[in-house]
Amino acid sequence: STCQQEELPPIAEATIDTFAIVPAYVEADVIGKFHTYVTIEYAILYLSKDSVFSNTEKFVLKEQQPGLFAGKLTNLSDATTYYVRFGISNTWSTIEFDTISVFKTLIGTIPAISTLKVDMITLNSAIAHGRIIKNGGFPITERGFCYSTTPNPTIENIKLICENSVDSFSCNIVNLQEGTKYYIRSYAQNEKGITYGEELCFSTKVKTYHNGHEYVDLGLSVKWATCNIGANTPEEYGGYYAWGEIETKSIYDWTTHKYYDSTTKTFLKYNDYWHQGGVHDFKMTLDPSDDVAHINWGGNWRMPDEDELRDLRNNSTLAFCTQNGIPGYRITSTINGCSIFVPASGKKVGQQLEEVGSAAYLWSTTRIKEKSEYGVYMKVSSPYL
Repeated sequence: STCQQEELPPIAEATIDTFAIVPAYVEADVIGKFHTYVTIEYAILYLSKDSVFSNTEKFVLKEQQPGLFAGKLTNLSDATTYYVRFGISNTWSTIEFDTISVFKTLIGTIPAISTLKVDMITLNSAIAHGRIIKNGGFPITERGFCYSTTPNPTIENIKLICENSVDSFSCNIVNLQEGTKYYIRSYAQNEKGITYGEELCFSTKVKTYHNGHEYVDLGLSVKWATCNIGANTPEEYGGYYAWGEIETKSIYDWTTHKYYDSTTKTFLKYNDYWHQGGVHDFKMTLDPSDDVAHINWGGNWRMPDEDELRDLRNNSTLAFCTQNGIPGYRITSTINGCSIFVPASGKKVGQQLEEVGSAAYLWSTTRIKEKSEYGVYMKVSSPYL
């Protein structure tokens, strides 16, 4: 015996129970419910810009549940009237309905955009933030910021394109001039055109000095110098100093420390070792006369204390980088975005330099309690230690 696939009978009679067309700007969602007594394989939507269907596009609607078909019309034009007719089909036949329906796509517009804020302002950089409020019914083809030193900047001035694909976006603005006022606007573009957000203005920071030495306001409890003691630029290592000493030397060990008697092995200052001899003064903080920053730079300059080092560590980010070819760390405030560069100058032990190129050490004015031979310091490496 033999068998063959069952043939579907042709569609002779059918009705459209319901249908709906929900238009957007350049597309529309369609759903239709059809009724017939034979199997329907798919539904068809015929689309035209005129009522006589002189130039017709055909879209296939897929079955979602028995008799219910849905699909999406794409690549439409905005603000355009369309005419539609339906049909249903199986392997052996197609039936088209005479009923014609009309819908109109929404009117597309240029985008709506907002310039939110400018923050993390430094001497030469800032970060701008914007947000797409509406895309106008079309994909955003470009977004970003334009800025200048005069009001009402456009993309004909300086333009920054942001690659962010989400509604909220930001751009890092670099190579700005120190102490300069800038005007900035966000912008966005779709196929309908370009629009601009609100205009904001901001001013870059200026270099600040105390007693002839530059400092940076990181928004913390104290201001921070831009270079080490003994250096003239941020990249220079400067001098190497033992805690409590104000001069460099060739050998860094206890035998050469000015407050240590190597004969009796006792401390002559900053000491609370009762079981040893020496001078017991219980001093926990360096005197100004032993503060290398104060002695070398004068004025109100001094080394930070333990709490101020902790403030720096807890309210900044650390990034290894090179500046003018010198490896070091960019310490950037999370409070205001300003930063300092610390060269990876390492440390001196005995006559040897150690960890040059990988770490730096920042002294404080604070002595470790009950350890006369230790001062508090912060090791600048990745991550902070």
